[in-house]
Amino acid sequence: MVDMEAARHWDENNSHTFLDYGRYFVPERERQTDIIADLIPPTSGALLVELCSGEGLLSRALLERFPDCRVLALDGSEQMCEQT
Repeated sequence: MVDMEAARHWDENNSHTFLDYGRYFVPERERQTDIIADLIPPTSGALLVELCSGEGLLSRALLERFPDCRVLALDGSEQMCEQT
């Protein structure tokens, strides 16, 4: 279930802060990204969809690992989408 109250309080200032300090908020995110990418079977020409993609770290990692796939990265923050 989505916490709509919390969603109303997320704004571009939060996005800016996360872009600056995300590596501290999620200290092992590169490792998490590798684990997720390892779980996806290689599929030629697949469309991979990432919801709440943030700055696009996972999307970029997936494109590196599966260069013949397409990635659709979606996020509600304009600032995050600009970083993707």
